[in-house]
Amino acid sequence: MKIARKTTRRSNQSPSAHRARRRGAGRATESLFRTGGTSTPLAQEALRSERDRRLEEVVLTTWAALSAGHPVECPVCGGPLTASHGCRHCGSKLS
Repeated sequence: MKIARKTTRRSNQSPSAHRARRRGAGRATESLFRTGGTSTPLAQEALRSERDRRLEEVVLTTWAALSAGHPVECPVCGGPLTASHGCRHCGSKLS
């Protein structure tokens, strides 16, 4: 025999959203994206490594396109970037 428990739910929530909240759904996702001192050093290193890898890819791809004479967007602001003058909008240069 199943005994029904009385629970309250927010009036603007669907029953399925209420059940998910009651079960704790989303807590794992929230902890993945939480910033601050709560993440482990290994997780922080992994994030730094991923960010560095993406930055390296952006710089190398932009540099290759500039070297080939293709029009390139500035990785900082999205403005036009040339090899000789840099970005005409923000003044950044790729060297």
